[in-house]
Parts: sequence; C-alpha cells; structure tokens
Amino acid sequence: MVRATVGGPEHLPCIDFVAEAEHCPLCGAAVQAQKSKRRRVMTVQAGAFVAREVRKRCSSDSTHPVLLSERLCGLVPPRQGYGYDLIVQVGLARYLRNLLSCAAVFGTRIPL
Repeated sequence: MVRATVGGPEHLPCIDFVAEAEHCPLCGAAVQAQKSKRRRVMTVQAGAFVAREVRKRCSSDSTHPVLLSERLCGLVPPRQGYGYDLIVQVGLARYLRNLLSCAAVFGTRIPL
C-alpha cells in the first residue's frame, strides 16, 4: 500500500511504503507492523520526497526476519537517500565527462 501526504516541517511530500507481505515467509503466521522509519529520498523520476517505510514482523516468532517494502527497496538502496536512477545518471555523466577530457588531453577521437 502506498499513500502520499503533504505537510510537516520539511514541506516535502510524504509517501508511505508498507511492507507488502501479509504472512510470514518462514512459518505462514500473520504479520504485524513493527515500526516505521522516515528518510529523505531524491530520485530523477519522482524528485525529492520523504519516504515513510512501515516494517512488519512475524506475530508468532520475533526471531524471524523483519519484512521491508519491496517497492522502496527497488527505488533506493538500504540506508541511502539517492535513488538508483539518480546514481546511474550521475555515474554515467561523470564517466562521459572524464572520457571526453582524456580524449582532449591525448588528442584522440573516441567513438561514441
């Protein structure tokens, strides 16, 4: 489930990312919300926003792994604030800039 709200001290849209699992993958028991965490996220596609992730855990055995939102994991690496799409765009831009500057220094043509 994803829900978007606006407000708060940051004046950025807040998007809820709730763990999609309804049952524990190890024992099949129901899962319940464990806690929520907020972090600022920046992506090329969505811009800047606050991601509120609701983590879930097994209701019958607390030693089972905590379940995270797969949608948020697909957008942003764990404990990071920049999305995969932004990381790729910056990396590609830096690579091309350095490639072209090396070509200018050595006077060679680089086929692109």
